[in-house]
Amino acid sequence: MKKNVGKVIGILIIGAIIGSIISEIFALILPAGVVKEFFLASIPIGIEDPLSINLHFIEFSFSLMLRINVVGLIGMAFGYYLLKFSR
Repeated sequence: MKKNVGKVIGILIIGAIIGSIISEIFALILPAGVVKEFFLASIPIGIEDPLSINLHFIEFSFSLMLRINVVGLIGMAFGYYLLKFSR
């Protein structure tokens, strides 16, 4: 049976959010060192400076930044695993 695309994306986003929460907990628990740097080093992907559109009577600003780290990827993989074996 094929999975709904929205369900797959939703599960992956929830897994990434849970992974980010766990990485914040790791930041508090782990001592400074190589292990902490490995798990918490993130790669920023997105628009760093806000994109602004000024129409003289209204101005829009848009910015989107994703920060991917190892624990977030583990959370996404766990979410995919749960999705794959759920019915």
